Amino acid sequence: MKKILCLSLFNFLIAVNLTAQCWEKISAGGDHSIGLKTDGSLWVWGQNYYGEIGDSSNVNSAIPVQIGYETNWNKISGGTYHSVAIKDDGTLWAWGLNSTGTLGDGTTINKNIATQIGTSNEWVQISGGGNHTLALKQNGTLWAFGGNFAGQLGDGTSTNSLIPIQIGNGANWGQISCGATYSTAIKTDGTLWTWGDNTFGQLGNGNNTSISIPMQIGMSTDWSKISAGNNFTCAIKTNGTLWAWGYNSNGQLGIGSITDSNIPVQIGNGSMWSQITCGGDHSLGLKTDGTLWAWGSNSMGQIGDATNTDKNIPTQIGNATDWNFVSASDWHHSMALKTDGTLWTWGYNSNGQLGNNATSNENSPIDLLCPTTGIQESKMDQVTIYPNPSHGKFIVSNSEQIIEAITIYSVFGERIFTSLPLHCSWITIDLSSQATGIYFVEIRGLNGLITKKIILY
Repeated sequence: MKKILCLSLFNFLIAVNLTAQCWEKISAGGDHSIGLKTDGSLWVWGQNYYGEIGDSSNVNSAIPVQIGYETNWNKISGGTYHSVAIKDDGTLWAWGLNSTGTLGDGTTINKNIATQIGTSNEWVQISGGGNHTLALKQNGTLWAFGGNFAGQLGDGTSTNSLIPIQIGNGANWGQISCGATYSTAIKTDGTLWTWGDNTFGQLGNGNNTSISIPMQIGMSTDWSKISAGNNFTCAIKTNGTLWAWGYNSNGQLGIGSITDSNIPVQIGNGSMWSQITCGGDHSLGLKTDGTLWAWGSNSMGQIGDATNTDKNIPTQIGNATDWNFVSASDWHHSMALKTDGTLWTWGYNSNGQLGNNATSNENSPIDLLCPTTGIQESKMDQVTIYPNPSHGKFIVSNSEQIIEAITIYSVFGERIFTSLPLHCSWITIDLSSQATGIYFVEIRGLNGLITKKIILY
């Protein structure tokens, strides 16, 4: 039995700004989010039904959870129900839903911890989709694994692959992006290629017929950036113009209508677009002046304009000019980084995917406080656990500030307990049902995070 008693000595919270120069890279999955801090540590939060957080549990988390204590993570990508990452040494790792071989580890068993895929150390780029994954090696070759019912792997078949397989013989692939059940890529020569499901014209080849091998779209050689969404695609050319095609039921193409298009259509006349990301049914974009723009479905507030009204043309979000990177979820939430390293999230939040220790939706960007490891704030060094050793029931107390959350791990890294959002200065926890041994208690406050040991006997 696990019991918890929470007692608060405070009637209100005072927010503390701990955000500066924290986050470096972000990726929004389905209902989970992934972030890399500037120190190379990996953090995940939100839905965890299939182990997509990677903390050895299947418990959702409404706050960022550090995955291990390594600081050598380099690239990240959130699929709908899985996560993939590359370390500094070029090795590939994946975790989460694996029913179609999405993780590429040779099995169809879900993984709730980061699992190395093969032994290669040549991986440089990854993209997680609905049930498949694309990856590039440093030699420019393209690899794919996972679900393939619509030909989204690009190997000319509709057979799933449980391990990475090379697509074609080319060694000039430059950028990749997975959609729900289709794939997109740009080669180093600036040509655009798509393959897989084409029900809504998301391949952009002028028809709605699915294909199982990469097909070039048009003859242009000036494509620069690509993003595949649920059933629609956006891309930027080298001249800064923005283009979109595919499903458009909520205006996610940004062309001023809700009519689908099976060929690329330019969005407006602007030539200042620098970044684009397609989500489940909405899009986010950045211009070269650092402004943030969004359009498409807004039922969950995922556009971020403080309304819940759909927009079928790009709409500027606020007046800030220091936005640096954006990522739209496969479902209904959004993430963005500013140049100062602060992370902002908004939209759907039923599984805690916004990371703000809540589960209510937000229709405008909120600043996500930077999680810290170790004793990095003086107010966290007053945490005590007693009695310790314990027969199972013990108290966690902090005389200097309230406790926001408690997570307890076994020595094997398995998460055995996670509290609901707390606002307490001391907490009684009962772990009498657990085996005797050493456990690690992670205590999070507004001013940081600290981990302490508890011995059960």
